[in-house]
Amino acid sequence: MVLIMAGLLTSCGKEKKQVEKITTTQKHEVKSDSLAPIQFDWTHAEKLKRSTIEALKKKEKPNDKIIMNFLNKYTKIVDELNEILIKYENYDSLNNSFHSDKKLIKQLALDFKRKVEENGFRFASSEGMIYISQNTDYIKLETLSLVDSISNEFINLYCMEFDNICCEDAGIIISTDELIDRISKWGEFSKKANKLEYKKYVEDEFYSNISLLFVGLDNTLSFDRETNKFNDKILNSMTKFIENKPNSRAGNEFKIFLELLKADNFEETQKVKDYLKRLNYCG
Repeated sequence: MVLIMAGLLTSCGKEKKQVEKITTTQKHEVKSDSLAPIQFDWTHAEKLKRSTIEALKKKEKPNDKIIMNFLNKYTKIVDELNEILIKYENYDSLNNSFHSDKKLIKQLALDFKRKVEENGFRFASSEGMIYISQNTDYIKLETLSLVDSISNEFINLYCMEFDNICCEDAGIIISTDELIDRISKWGEFSKKANKLEYKKYVEDEFYSNISLLFVGLDNTLSFDRETNKFNDKILNSMTKFIENKPNSRAGNEFKIFLELLKADNFEETQKVKDYLKRLNYCG
């Protein structure tokens, strides 16, 4: 059995909301003859959203503090719902029904999906397993019109990671150019978030995406397993980006890394590994 964590993804030791992480765990046995929806308290998200909207309207605190409080608590609610979901004895039946072609059987999952989405979440599936995720439309609804332009930009960047998942099955599934574009966007936004509540989150996103580019994941490594050489396509994309945006934060990070690679014949030497470890990248 697997435990679906739909909230923050731990990447390079940092919490990162970029993909819904699936980690192996032992299933807890909970006897139940049905989905026992009474155990799912679907009211938490709406209560949180209402209190957030009220706080924004009354300007009780700066926008960045209100928004980060909302997102952290919303993430926790999603995680708790998945903890409940995975404990049902009939989780497998629910999961299988969602992937079934038989209409009568599939209705079970469709009813549950509707319940999830009616209450501010997203019903999702990865590698054949269903789970509950964050609903970006729900996050943006009413919120964007009440916040300042910087908070508006942050919310959209935050939601971007959920709307287009970067990784699945231990591999990167978006293009190199798109990954670089994300690094660039987080890097430029970091200048605006320097003194805001968003700062830590933005830094985590910036460096976690750089880690995906510099190191990769098990099934999409940046250094070839056989030749130990850095991927030419990624190298060319970074070089082109530096030419176009040499003074950007992303461009400066790329220049440092490429100089190091060049000095070591573009191989993953111990010097390169040590450099990545010092920057807390995956490796």
